[in-house]
Amino acid sequence: LKSSIKSIQKDIREFASHSTSDRIKQFVNKEDKITTSNISNRDQSSQLDRLEKYVLTLKTISQKLDAKINFENVDDLLLKARNQVNDGTENPSETIIELKSSIKSIQKDIREFASHSAYDRLKQFVDRQLDRLEKKLDKAKEFGADQNQINKAHELIDEIKALIDKNQINDAKIVFHELHKLLKNIQYSVG
Repeated sequence: LKSSIKSIQKDIREFASHSTSDRIKQFVNKEDKITTSNISNRDQSSQLDRLEKYVLTLKTISQKLDAKINFENVDDLLLKARNQVNDGTENPSETIIELKSSIKSIQKDIREFASHSAYDRLKQFVDRQLDRLEKKLDKAKEFGADQNQINKAHELIDEIKALIDKNQINDAKIVFHELHKLLKNIQYSVG
């Protein structure tokens, strides 16, 4: 009887020992997972903070350009990702990837808008300058400038306008230099 009691006590000690050891291992593993999860959540939270600040910058640029870009999808994704990080119930990685993709799309839209806007401003500037030059040519004609040179200048002005309309800016610059030389000749002939 004593030997069976000792055997049972030994089994109980081993069982208790294994149970405690297993419990400790489970607790340590659980702590590692929680720590990793917290680090991951902190990383994702700070990543969301950076993305949110960047979206605010894009909104400011969009407003300054009067680009009228829709940020609803990005705002919804930011909110969804923020809730996922705070709740810890879902992994926000896919939402963050989708958010980054939407932000890239908005960046592209802003660049295109800015490019078109710059082109429009350039076109307006060139048109004003060419109108001013045409008025000077009319005055030069009144002062007796060579009609062939004036006709050639009007042809160059028309060519510049056509090149600008085709967005061939570099070619328009070359023709403009020709026009500039011709205008100097007309100016010298009128005196």
